[in-house]
Amino acid sequence: MKSLEKMARRFPSTRSFQLSRPISISNNHQANCDQVQPEKMYAFKHQSMLYDRFRPEYPDRLVNYVIDYVTSKEKPMSTSADRSRMNSCALDIACGTGLFTRKLAPFFKDVFGTDISPEQLSVAVSQQNSRNQKYARCDAYDINAMLDHFAVKPEDVSLVSVATAIHWLDFDRLASQIVQIFPNDTTTAIVGYLSPAFMTQSTLKKKNHYDENLEHYNQVYDTLIRHTLRKFMNFDYECMIAEYHPLPFHKFFGHHKFHRFHLIQQATLVDLVEFIRTTSCYQLLRSENLDQIESGKMKDPLEEFVSEVLRMEGLVAKDVKLCGIEESDEITELMKSVEIDTIWTFFVHLLRK
Repeated sequence: MKSLEKMARRFPSTRSFQLSRPISISNNHQANCDQVQPEKMYAFKHQSMLYDRFRPEYPDRLVNYVIDYVTSKEKPMSTSADRSRMNSCALDIACGTGLFTRKLAPFFKDVFGTDISPEQLSVAVSQQNSRNQKYARCDAYDINAMLDHFAVKPEDVSLVSVATAIHWLDFDRLASQIVQIFPNDTTTAIVGYLSPAFMTQSTLKKKNHYDENLEHYNQVYDTLIRHTLRKFMNFDYECMIAEYHPLPFHKFFGHHKFHRFHLIQQATLVDLVEFIRTTSCYQLLRSENLDQIESGKMKDPLEEFVSEVLRMEGLVAKDVKLCGIEESDEITELMKSVEIDTIWTFFVHLLRK
């Protein structure tokens, strides 16, 4: 397990979640980032649809861990069969397209998701899978407005969650609201994940070449994420890749519990490319350099990444041009043939006053 954790923590997440002003920006490209307002980030064409389709699903083990902690003040629950729906509510702040909201729905009387992006919320409403999910466009820091909108009292909410979004927010400002408004036994769950590392790939499983090429995969991906796209990350990148540990949890909460989960998934190169396309940093790079990319003066770094992977697979040696979502061409079919085993790291901070 330690070796898996070491591999999983090597590569940063590029979570592109928009809600309000970021905590801080640790690079020198504020001018680029400020050109697109946070609430408009998912106005990029197809962005929210891509986001919901190609972002990883939160593991059941993580969700069950959160639910066990929420109910621990009442009675411990050891199996999934014990987890009947509670007669209380959950508030999922910065819910995006509802990826985490939907996972919470089976365990609560009602689950409320709020976000600042109309595009994200539109997808969340279209994808809801139960009647007890309700969504509203609200500022992240106006919790009283959220409660008024849903006509719910603070004591009726047993869980407040922020899933892979706190790096976009002012933690102190949000936490102070939570501790002022909700009872002492309300649980706050700060959830996140890191972008995947590669474990195996399809056609290079040959002795004497496999390990070397696998490492090359990760190096190429690492270069794309940490160097090329990082300059367009207008969120607290360092806090995110540190699994939110730099946040001053002790300043607001007396009880703090942390746990990490690993998820191994098989994906195709198409899945990975569309995951990267969901990130705000890639969309910002495209918007900033669209004329140069379309004129051929600049190469799209994602297309360069795909070209290198396909070259390593011995599938194509020419420059790659990626087609749009739901479109297909020869390159797309080649990308679908490249299967990659990925390891994702998910984590959660569970907090109570």
